[in-house]
This record gives sequence, C-alpha cells and structure tokens, in this order.
Amino acid sequence: MEFLRHLFSSGEFMPHGYSYHWNPGLVWLHVISDLLITLAYVSIPITLVHFVRKRRDLPFDWMFLCFGVFIMACGATHAMEVWNLWHGAYWLAGVLKAITAFASVPTAVLLLQLVPKALALPSPEDARKAYKALVRAKEEAERASRFKDQFLSTMSHELRTPLNSVLGFSALLAEERYGTLNERQARYVSHIHNGGQHLLNLINDILDLSKIEAGRLELAIENVAVATAFAEVTSTLRSLVEKKSQTLSQFAATGLAIRADSTRFKQVLMNLVGNAIKFSPAGGRIELVAHKTDGQVRVEVHDTGPGIPPEEQKRIFDAFYR
Repeated sequence: MEFLRHLFSSGEFMPHGYSYHWNPGLVWLHVISDLLITLAYVSIPITLVHFVRKRRDLPFDWMFLCFGVFIMACGATHAMEVWNLWHGAYWLAGVLKAITAFASVPTAVLLLQLVPKALALPSPEDARKAYKALVRAKEEAERASRFKDQFLSTMSHELRTPLNSVLGFSALLAEERYGTLNERQARYVSHIHNGGQHLLNLINDILDLSKIEAGRLELAIENVAVATAFAEVTSTLRSLVEKKSQTLSQFAATGLAIRADSTRFKQVLMNLVGNAIKFSPAGGRIELVAHKTDGQVRVEVHDTGPGIPPEEQKRIFDAFYR
C-alpha cells in the first residue's frame, strides 16, 4: 500500500517545470514535442496491429506485435514527461520506464535472432525475377500449345484420310462387293476393319487432347455387353497373338453388362491385353475374364509375363508410362 501511495503521489517531489524556471518557451517546447511523440507512438502500434490483422500471411508477424508493445510503452514515458512538468509523479514515471525496458530488451534480443531468418527471405528483386520467369514459362507454354494445335490440325487430315480409305475398302470387302470371301479371308478383313476403327478412335482422342487436358472429355454412358466387348477386342488383337504363337481366351457370363462408355471400355481392354501380349513370351497364355462380385463386375487380365515390379506399380497411371 505504501508503494502504491508513493506511486501515484505527486506531492513528494517538485514538478519538472521548476527545473526550467517556468520559462514559457522552454516549457511549451517540451510539452508540444512530448505530446507529438506520444501521439506518434500511440498511432504506430495501432497501425501495426491493423496491418498484421489484414495480412495473415506475413512471416514473423509476432515481431510486429512486439514492436507495437515496445513503442506504446515509449509513448507512455513521453506522456509522463508532460504530466511531470506540473506534477512530481516520478515513481510512476520510473515504473513506466521499467516496463518500457522490459518490453524493449526482449524485443531487441528477438530481433537479433530474427535478422538471419529475415535476410533469407526472398527480396522484392527475387520476386520480380520469379515473376518474369513465370511469364516467360507461360508464354512458352502458350506457344507450345499453339504448335500442338497446329500439329494436331494437320495430322487430322494426314491421318484420317488414308485411314478412312482403309475402313471404307475393308467394309466393301466385308460386304463382298468385289467377290465372295472364304471364312479365313472374312476373318482377316474383320480384323483389318476392327483394328482400323480402333485406331481411328485413338486418333480422335489425340485430336481431342485439349478437352482431355481440361477434363472436359464427355463420356457416352450406356449398357455395354461385356462378352461382346471381349469378342471385339480379342478379334482385333488375334493377329498379334498368332504371330507369337500365344493363346488368347475369354470368358464372360452371358447377359453380363456394365454401365460404361463402350469406346473407353474397349480402349482400356485393348491396352491391358495388348501389354499382356507384348510382355508375355512366345507360346504364352493370356486370359480375359469377367465375373460379378458384390454387385460389381470385376474384369481381370491374366498372362504368363513377368508382371510389373512392385516399385513400378504406383506409376502405372502416369501419363505415357510404359
């Protein structure tokens, strides 16, 4: 209690104005200067707090708050200078200076530790260089995209025209417009037509690459007979199987159907079975099987190849991975 009485007492000591002999010019010089400093020291922390609240992404935002506390305490000491010109509350002024010291010393220590980290942050010049690099990369990507579109546009004609001729003539042969075909010839013509049609579908996918990249490729969902899709795929790939003296069998229960895009479903099967043929040894065996499990259709491709190494399996869905 005695300390509190001394703390807020102003009668024990003479006001500071006596030291100035109450010279009006000198007194008001100190009053105005200390008041302006106090106002500045109060406004700066308020501005810092507002800034930190608006910029939540700032690194080391806590240091701004430390500065705010330290500066506010400094402002309080200057306010006491004005008060003590007419009152002698030097105990209170000393306590405020002690508080300022306790706020300033840790802030100074923390600032010393923070300087190396702050210097490691990217400078505005680094940000400008990074921005310019991004702009250049964007321009190069756009230029490459234009070249790609131009290339695909050209290939649309260069690939489609001869392929449509192959499909057209194979269809005419299948219809026996130029004479009767024996069973073997009809089967080979069917292989040609199915393979050409599949290749045309792949070309359409490539020409539609921009939609695929943008995630706007539309799927035509319909009921797909699994056995029919299996038959078309195995028919198309039969020549590759015979070339390596392999056996390719298929099994799907009659009436087994799924909801899918027929073209995409067969494309997946072509890729899986094609890889099985490619990596299985001559004389190997490939099986294409589908069965219903827990209300879903499970499609499996079995082969006698070496399989995919465990460390590579996580990459099987990467673009262009082989």
